[in-house]
Amino acid sequence: MLSQAQMKAVENWLLAHRDQPKVLCMGTVFGWVESALAVAPERCIASDGWAGYPASWRWLVQFIVHSQISHTIFLAGDYHFSGVAELSLSADGGAPVRALSVVCSGWNASLPFANATPHNFVLDATTPYPFSDAQAAIQSNARGLGTEQRQFSKLTVRLAGAGLDRWALDVEVFSESEQPTARWVAAL
Repeated sequence: MLSQAQMKAVENWLLAHRDQPKVLCMGTVFGWVESALAVAPERCIASDGWAGYPASWRWLVQFIVHSQISHTIFLAGDYHFSGVAELSLSADGGAPVRALSVVCSGWNASLPFANATPHNFVLDATTPYPFSDAQAAIQSNARGLGTEQRQFSKLTVRLAGAGLDRWALDVEVFSESEQPTARWVAAL
């Protein structure tokens, strides 16, 4: 999924911001477990998402865990609904690292027949990512926040305590009439 040059650039950027909140924006959602792949992981080979590129996601997980990169938010909009996944990343017996994966719907997802829906994913249960093992693993606990055809999400990263390591993420979903429809808050 990534070239060697991209991998090196991501590594350098993550190391430069190791203990600060950071958002990795990408076109493909990271760490969400598709229901079909949870029961038939051999189908990952046909996926155009991270599940179809195990060498890439395993490299990223191993790098984050070995380098103890904290306060990472993965942000994508590919699914055309809004939601959040709490991720536990582990590799080679190192201390697990917590990360968050946020999906923000497009402002106009008016082709529902072409869009993923929350029922396509394992929600509200901690689930291993396909092909997780002792060398690289993702445990994902995802929840949907909004499925309206026209909505937007607002993310706010803020200090949530006295120490600089106490960051929080607020995710709010708004309808096209600007009414809040969902809110999710977690330590980062």
